[in-house]
Amino acid sequence: MEKNQECEIVQDLLIGYADDVLNPESKKLVEKHLGECEKCKKRLEEIQKDVNSDENCEQKQIDYFKKVKKKLSKKNKIAIIIGIALAISLLLNIMVFVNYQKNASYMQIYLTDEVSEEELLNIEQAIKAQDSEAKIEYHSKEEELEKMKEKMGESANLLDGYEKNSATNPFPASFVVKADRNKIKDIESSVISMPGVKKVSSMIDNNPYAMFIARFFIQ
Repeated sequence: MEKNQECEIVQDLLIGYADDVLNPESKKLVEKHLGECEKCKKRLEEIQKDVNSDENCEQKQIDYFKKVKKKLSKKNKIAIIIGIALAISLLLNIMVFVNYQKNASYMQIYLTDEVSEEELLNIEQAIKAQDSEAKIEYHSKEEELEKMKEKMGESANLLDGYEKNSATNPFPASFVVKADRNKIKDIESSVISMPGVKKVSSMIDNNPYAMFIARFFIQ
């Protein structure tokens, strides 16, 4: 076989040889030729260099995509955590302001012990003048005492005896008013100085978050 013809055959086999996929006979032929031909030997070195370069490039791509996948996974976790935190924050804020809207529409008008029937009627009329839809409940001194006993629970016995003598009952009668939140201030202004009124209490100026904490977290 001529030298040039043999080189052509061997060079066609060099890639398979570099990948170690040749059968034993072809591999033996290539190795015998490489021992005698510097040209084909250099060609093999070039092929092996290209193969190594491709492998390195492929490995670099694999490593890159692994890093990208890891970063995306981390970003996804962070995004989920932030999403959950925002959802919880939104829910809490809704609960806070629903609680505020509900409770800020209430007020309690404490009455003097000497309040007359006429004064009670005048106070009710003043409330209705500001909000005709307002709901008004009258709580007597005895009812206020019972409410306080319920709040005190096991310590309620400390108030035993007061119900037998209304003169010593420290809890004043009152009007509990549920009105439009935007009209609470007007009602307060109209009744605060009226005869028979001792004190007016509303939550309209309270901090919504403080109200929420006091109601749901402070026993």
